[in-house]
Amino acid sequence: MKKLMLLSIAVLMISAAASATVVTGAGGGIYGSGVTFNGVLLTGLRFGIGVDISSNGTSAGDFQSTLTSAAQEITIAGKSTAGSVSVGNTTFSGNCTVDMGNGTPLLQNVPFIATIGTDTNGKPAIALTIGATSLPAVNITKGSTSIK
Repeated sequence: MKKLMLLSIAVLMISAAASATVVTGAGGGIYGSGVTFNGVLLTGLRFGIGVDISSNGTSAGDFQSTLTSAAQEITIAGKSTAGSVSVGNTTFSGNCTVDMGNGTPLLQNVPFIATIGTDTNGKPAIALTIGATSLPAVNITKGSTSIK
């Protein structure tokens, strides 16, 4: 009986581990001309990701990004609560805090969506939606991401 219980626990642990996708990464990229967020002309971004996505669509983890410009750095810090994995794309979302980097009050509980995938040339890319603003995908030119 004891062996059966230990075997059952081991099977449950293995199946739980197999049903989760872990997304990690740190890096950055450069935006093309004309990309703006809240009126700020962006030049690039840096990011850090540590998110577990369950097969039931929930997720847990942290996402941080710094949107760079000539004038200021905009910091986004979020907690992931939902996610999905499909061929070529991994998406997670939640709420974040946005610090515009110009002394204005923090924007709290702003919804975000992050999608990690590849561009048409097969290069790794990340696309962000912060609140109502969808930023174009940027190629990851420094660092890396891992989806396992």
